[in-house]
Amino acid sequence: MKKIVSTLALVLAASAFTAIAQDAPAAPKHEGRQHMGAGDGVMRQALESLTPEERQQLMAARQKAEADPAVATAKQNAEAAMKEMREAMKSAMLKADPTIGPVLEKMEAARKNANPEGKQHHSGKAKAASETN
Repeated sequence: MKKIVSTLALVLAASAFTAIAQDAPAAPKHEGRQHMGAGDGVMRQALESLTPEERQQLMAARQKAEADPAVATAKQNAEAAMKEMREAMKSAMLKADPTIGPVLEKMEAARKNANPEGKQHHSGKAKAASETN
């Protein structure tokens, strides 16, 4: 379980890093993006401390690393763990307040309408890869 949590944290941090890195030079905070998490400010500051050349170097290395089978496996494991966590959270919320069901359904419908293709907000690569396997 610790390995899954560690892997999940690593993948989530890398995902947030990619989304911020792509938006850091040009876009104001959160403009045109979905919420990414509490660590966004720290990652943004770290990226802003780099020169444009260093950011390019970092992004190029990250793109190459995404082709690594271990990274793809970690992403798949993290996605499965996130799904399990969301299902456990929903179940626990319904147990805590059985009347919350319609609110959860409304949120799910809004999320699907905002993202009709079901892609992750940072990239659909992991999902596409898992669908082909």
